[in-house]
Amino acid sequence: MPLTQPLKDRQRAMLLEDWKKPKDLESDMKMLNWQLDMARYKNGPAERDYVRSLAQPDLIKKMRADRSNPDAQSLVAAYDAVRRPIAVGNPPLTRQASDAWTELCCFVRNQSGGPHMDATPTVKDDFARTLTENYAKYSPEQQKALSQMSQKWAMLRLAWLTGKDADRQKILASWQPVVNPSRPADPQLAAALEAEARSDAFVKTDPNTVSDQDLLRAAKDADLVAVQCRRQGTQQDLVNAATWDERARIMRAGKEAYLKLQANTQANTDMLVIMRAQYAAQSAMRNAAAIGNMYALGDAAMANAITNINPKRDCAYYAPPCTH
Repeated sequence: MPLTQPLKDRQRAMLLEDWKKPKDLESDMKMLNWQLDMARYKNGPAERDYVRSLAQPDLIKKMRADRSNPDAQSLVAAYDAVRRPIAVGNPPLTRQASDAWTELCCFVRNQSGGPHMDATPTVKDDFARTLTENYAKYSPEQQKALSQMSQKWAMLRLAWLTGKDADRQKILASWQPVVNPSRPADPQLAAALEAEARSDAFVKTDPNTVSDQDLLRAAKDADLVAVQCRRQGTQQDLVNAATWDERARIMRAGKEAYLKLQANTQANTDMLVIMRAQYAAQSAMRNAAAIGNMYALGDAAMANAITNINPKRDCAYYAPPCTH
């Protein structure tokens, strides 16, 4: 929650008022000392983020229920203002949960040797778009699992930082089938991902070494990806499909045309634009594969992953103090 100047002013006024009341003063001091304790954690931000992820849901629930307390309601309002749902559900999906899933997915994928993907703003937007468009199709249990991704990601980061190599391998073993499936259950999606990988490898090849048959095979790969984009059917997927159609057209023009294209500066710029759009399509397909595999595994896989994440202290140690 951003600590804006109006929020700072509100908190300062609240503390000044509480300082006049012994009971409120005692309660505030407990909370402030808890905050000071967190500032001293040896594992720094990773441990603090984990503690906040544990404490936050219960704190917000209690403040939300304390309707007669204007200070509590102002904090709840500030919290809600930056966590507006991006998809309706039970519970609804927030951008924080979507971004946490993106970062977790990219981290585990990269650590386990899967196709490299950085959690850039563009990739986060792609993941959020895919989740938003499909969230209503997920069961309440599946929606709950996704809504808890901020806590899962904070927990994984702390476990990775504090654990030994054996602990890290257990974490990867638990999460890898979720975020880096060897082959999606959907055969058409699996074929499209394989075609996309071959096509990407092809365009990095020296154009002087390719044959007309190589170009034809690359065009067929582009066709497969375009079909999958249309099958997914969102507005962005349809835009992505058009860029893959353009790649297929270029490949089918033959080697002479392909060499001319590679030699032409403007054409290379055009191809770069196409490839950037195709990267968004790849992100969406990989996201769809990972999400589908996560839900195929269900809550048991989530619980198994959490079981392997063992911070040095238990939840009771990290609990915030009881306040008014």
